[in-house]
Amino acid sequence: MRALDLDYQRSGVRSPWAAWVLLAIAAAYAADLGSNYLELKAQLQRDEVRVVRFARGLQARNAGQTDPKAMEQELVYARDTINRLALPWGRLFKSLESAQTEGLALLSIEPDPEAGTVLLAGEGKDYLAVLTYVAWLRSDKMFSDVHLAKHEIRVNEPQRPVFFMVSAAWSREP
Repeated sequence: MRALDLDYQRSGVRSPWAAWVLLAIAAAYAADLGSNYLELKAQLQRDEVRVVRFARGLQARNAGQTDPKAMEQELVYARDTINRLALPWGRLFKSLESAQTEGLALLSIEPDPEAGTVLLAGEGKDYLAVLTYVAWLRSDKMFSDVHLAKHEIRVNEPQRPVFFMVSAAWSREP
């Protein structure tokens, strides 16, 4: 086997200009990068000044323009929203969910909080399932004045389900 000859201090000929070319390219790139940074920083400062001026102009214009009718309308909307949120939605939906009748599916629930009524639409496998659901709603203390508003047998569907709409008043007190 032959001995390895490792030479860590090679004395070969290198091109002295390659390092200087790479240094010049790096310096040019750094200068361009610095120039772009300064331009963007100046543009950001100009934009911030424009935003502050625009905001001050809006404040000055809006300071003298408080329309009493608009304020009153906003107050009405705010009260209406608070009243809607204060209603016992959880109790209503919990009561409807607990009425699980075999072969019946609710398709829509349309509460009218101002009138205190709810309109339920759904499909049942037969008319007996629909009547059972209506009877259950009548027995629930949450609902009053429960009546079957509309029913229709879907003859063009294979299982001939019964589409129904039930109207009921719901109490707001626990």
